[in-house]
Amino acid sequence: MSDLKIELLRRSLRIRLLTWIGLVPILGLPFALIAFIQALFCRRLQRQCPNPGARYVLFALIAAPASIVFSLEIAFLVIRDILRDRF
Repeated sequence: MSDLKIELLRRSLRIRLLTWIGLVPILGLPFALIAFIQALFCRRLQRQCPNPGARYVLFALIAAPASIVFSLEIAFLVIRDILRDRF
């Protein structure tokens, strides 16, 4: 169980870093997506062993989807504005 706990903590710290990078609009989109997928996986592993970094996983599950939606919304508005000027 100790190895699983260490792995969960490492994943949680990696998820925290990816989530913070993912908050950058547009450029952070792939990082937010990876953080969200990893957080879902880590959440499933938490059922087997308590995770000391569970709050980082929870932060990723909340912030990463919000960042993804925000980045896609900005991209949509920029593309719409570019197409509006052309036609």
